[in-house]
Amino acid sequence: MLKKWLLTLALLLAVTDLDGTLTRGDTLFNAQPFPGVQDSLKEYDEVLYLSCKVWVARPAQTWWLEANDFPEGESYAIGSITNWWTTGGGCLTHKPKCDFLKAYPVKFTHGFSEDEQSLEAYRCAGIPNVIKVVR
Repeated sequence: MLKKWLLTLALLLAVTDLDGTLTRGDTLFNAQPFPGVQDSLKEYDEVLYLSCKVWVARPAQTWWLEANDFPEGESYAIGSITNWWTTGGGCLTHKPKCDFLKAYPVKFTHGFSEDEQSLEAYRCAGIPNVIKVVR
């Protein structure tokens, strides 16, 4: 008789905003991360660092994460040049982050941010655990 075993893995998959969530300042200006924030992300099996900075900022954002010993993970800056000129960075609505997350091949279990726009994007994308970061 052949016994079949079902192994279910409970993976913790997180998406997080950067500026204001991981640090008080702008990561492009080498702001210091909040104390202990790197360790708090180590419990997740995968972390996506997602900002609405203009897309050309992605290499600098990735460098900042590595230089400050954040857990390994993909880093994306999805803002457009138009948004950058209009707002100085950031998305005009929650829609760009929501659309990006819906198209991303991983379905996240947790979303972290201090700003309502990102939190709304996480809810829109169907992330079950949306957590407002209060500093």
